[in-house]
Amino acid sequence: MGALGNYVWLLGQAFDGLFEIWQPTIILLSITICVFVWQYRRDRSLLKRKNLWMLSPLIITVSIILIGALCAQDPSKNTLRFPGAEYIVQGLFLLHFPILIALMIKFKPYKWFALAFSVLVAWISFWATFVSVMSVTGNWL
Repeated sequence: MGALGNYVWLLGQAFDGLFEIWQPTIILLSITICVFVWQYRRDRSLLKRKNLWMLSPLIITVSIILIGALCAQDPSKNTLRFPGAEYIVQGLFLLHFPILIALMIKFKPYKWFALAFSVLVAWISFWATFVSVMSVTGNWL
């Protein structure tokens, strides 16, 4: 399986985790949608181009899965392909929290949407980190 196939497979595994434990996913998604609608009704400029930076936590999630796909451990070999890859993945996950604070400071009028969206994406990234670390270490549950 190539890198793209591995990426799609890992993404599917991460979403399987999200839907296996669906209650927090539904709650976070509902809160994010409600906060978005509330903020959008108050201020229509929420969807302006300058506010697209609020979507930046998605880049971290994509990067986590990408590292998991590119640095995947070959099951036939006993050595790690990229020894520090799991720490990079975990560091990217932890990067969500300073970015959340920065987004709440930068987008003060939309801080509740930034908070809700960032927490939702952090929950998605938790599952992406879970499968990516298993991929780069070769230790599958």
